[in-house]
Amino acid sequence: MNLHSSMAKIRIIQSQLINFFQKEDVVEDQFTNLVKLLTENRIADNPNEMTLFFRMFVAITNNHGRFHSFSEKLCKILHFYKNCLMNYSPKELLELFGSNKRILLFIIENGILQVDNNFIKYILRKDRIIDQYLQYFMVEARPFLKEQWVLDELSSNYPELLESIKAEIPTNFQINRTVGDNPDTIFQIIRNDSVEEFQAFLSNNSDLSTLFHPSMYETNRFLMSEINNGCTEMKSITLIEYAAFFGSYQIMRYLHTNKVEITPSIWLYAVHSNNPEIIQ
Repeated sequence: MNLHSSMAKIRIIQSQLINFFQKEDVVEDQFTNLVKLLTENRIADNPNEMTLFFRMFVAITNNHGRFHSFSEKLCKILHFYKNCLMNYSPKELLELFGSNKRILLFIIENGILQVDNNFIKYILRKDRIIDQYLQYFMVEARPFLKEQWVLDELSSNYPELLESIKAEIPTNFQINRTVGDNPDTIFQIIRNDSVEEFQAFLSNNSDLSTLFHPSMYETNRFLMSEINNGCTEMKSITLIEYAAFFGSYQIMRYLHTNKVEITPSIWLYAVHSNNPEIIQ
């Protein structure tokens, strides 16, 4: 198959994959149709096309708007291609999926990627530290605190992180990192677009324009970090930007009515929501 035909095939699959993630619920017919398309096109038979598919999969799951079923859908597709994932070396797996904490968690938990010194070195990279990989993988990282080079690296450059990794595992840690969203109550309310709960929660005259840093459980790259002047920095976002990202129209309207400023950057968040009410 020539390059033109291969790309045409991938574009069709991309369209179906995006459509699969855009639906709020897990619909078995949709997954069945997606699997049928992937099987008929024999993606798994061509290593180059398989890699191209995974790169596309990562790009979509890194940036796509989220519903409560997002993690389940992601895992269904990864389970379908589990045997194919076994064909990649640890280095290749990190190159392919390193930008997505949730996928890394899946391939670790399913025995596809072993946590070793190379993995620890990877999550200790500066950009991964900013995206809180060490906290997200604290359970896997803890045994390596016995390694002197790990202790030296953390105590010299990230002493606060060293203490947090040594501390007690947070309540609901496994559940929260599996879901991959900010578990704080205010953000759960925003994702559900429950304006009555939102008003009640903020009845103490909270500053509606306060900036928030991402949770360590956050797995959506758009919400985790940004590039400023060539340097990666942890992202700070407002409640109205978070509402726009998740298509929470009622809460966004409430915030706007209460004089929260809407800046031009809101469009970047709104586009991710795929909510026409927000975009209009």
